Amino acid sequence: MIRKFHEAKAAMEKGGQNTTVTLWGSGTPYREFLFTEDLADACVFLMERYSAKDIGEFVNIGTGTDLTIRELAEMVKGLSALPANRLGQDQT
Repeated sequence: MIRKFHEAKAAMEKGGQNTTVTLWGSGTPYREFLFTEDLADACVFLMERYSAKDIGEFVNIGTGTDLTIRELAEMVKGLSALPANRLGQDQT
């Protein structure tokens, strides 16, 4: 998605007219994002302080904050400074 916004902005700066970023689907599914460094830190923390018997078979490491794909796209669009009308959706 970030690449799509980067390419759209670059095309627009070169005078391109068709610079709409199109998302697939409804944009309503929720996703949770986590930095890989945060995941690595959590794994090291668990390995240093707990045994498998203490924590069980599975561990869920996350931020606890979900956002929709559309919300993420709006954030990226804002950071890329792409005009507001340049975000489309393809639900086919």
